[in-house]
Amino acid sequence: MDAYTALSLAADALQSLPGMQRLPVEVAQHGPAGFMGDLGWTVEALLNLMKNCAEHSRGTDAAARGRVFCDYAQNPLYLELTVWDEGPGFDAADLPHLFERFYRGRRAAGQGAGIGLALASEIVKAQNGVLTAQNRPGGGAQFSARFYRH
Repeated sequence: MDAYTALSLAADALQSLPGMQRLPVEVAQHGPAGFMGDLGWTVEALLNLMKNCAEHSRGTDAAARGRVFCDYAQNPLYLELTVWDEGPGFDAADLPHLFERFYRGRRAAGQGAGIGLALASEIVKAQNGVLTAQNRPGGGAQFSARFYRH
């Protein structure tokens, strides 16, 4: 499966969700970068990450939202897909719990049930990967999904 294709399909799917139309999603393109995995499930995981970033990018009002960014890189050990936003980032107390089922962070937006990030994490794990979250040094939240080659 191609990294750019997976990110692009997830970005397109995000645009079809209520309140997400016309949200700027920037997907970097670096040429072919493949990994073993299920395209449909990977897109589902990436969509959940992008939705989370979109909801927290600058506010809950769709008109006030910032952009969502996506990138990828590979090395001999793994392919890494990264999704981030321009928002306030994660509350430090939330970071250890973000991927727990039904957990809703202190700054949770919308009426979500707290399963999107847990589902994304399980999808990545099922494909020999790991999903992490961190605050970006310059501000914003970042998710990184590493898919290991062996």
